[in-house]
Amino acid sequence: MDIFLDVARLIGGGYFIWSGTSKFGRIADFWTQVMGYRLTSPIQTRLIASYLPPTEFVLGMLFATGYLTIAAGVILLLLLLVFSIAIGTVLIRKIETDCGCAGSGRQKVRLILLTRNLGIAAIVVLGMFTSGPLGISNVVITISGALLIGLLGTVNYRTLGK
Repeated sequence: MDIFLDVARLIGGGYFIWSGTSKFGRIADFWTQVMGYRLTSPIQTRLIASYLPPTEFVLGMLFATGYLTIAAGVILLLLLLVFSIAIGTVLIRKIETDCGCAGSGRQKVRLILLTRNLGIAAIVVLGMFTSGPLGISNVVITISGALLIGLLGTVNYRTLGK
């Protein structure tokens, strides 16, 4: 059973690593896609587009490697919940827009995305039941992760400002 839970943790974390890194090279496109949801102002969208990709990346790394698995998992679940609410809002309002998801970024918002998010959430929940490494390294990795989010988010934020 432990190997099954470890695989779930690796898949869940790996998804968010992939999701975050897939947006790094196309931050302006991601900003446009988030604006397409018509839920946030341009300034709020700039913050989301700047800081969400490195946040997904770092949380995915923490989760996949077993550091702060429960904390990272809870935050990943919250991100999935917020994204699912945004998708639901777009579907109810019948707005045609790209989802801004991981990958090519050319996928339209559809109901199937809610099902996908539910599946990813189930994998994350399973992965949260594994026991990861313990010790002072968690503190160092957490601080390093927070610094990485801040650095990459600031670079993205400045890129969008040009």
